[in-house]
Amino acid sequence: MPIFEYCCKQCDREFELLIWSKGDGEDVECPQCSSREVERTLSCFSTAKGLGSLSASNCGTSSPGFK
Repeated sequence: MPIFEYCCKQCDREFELLIWSKGDGEDVECPQCSSREVERTLSCFSTAKGLGSLSASNCGTSSPGFK
């Protein structure tokens, strides 16, 4: 069940949506203006690396504790 990020073309609001199944992402509506003119944006994600590290982000710059 991935979480997708969207941007509304009408009001420029960015929002996230949990997609339960393949067909759920077809009729996405902006929660602010109810427009269906939305665009899925590139999402960042985190993964756990090893037992000693908390998590690693694949976006932005590295900071102490993240690799």
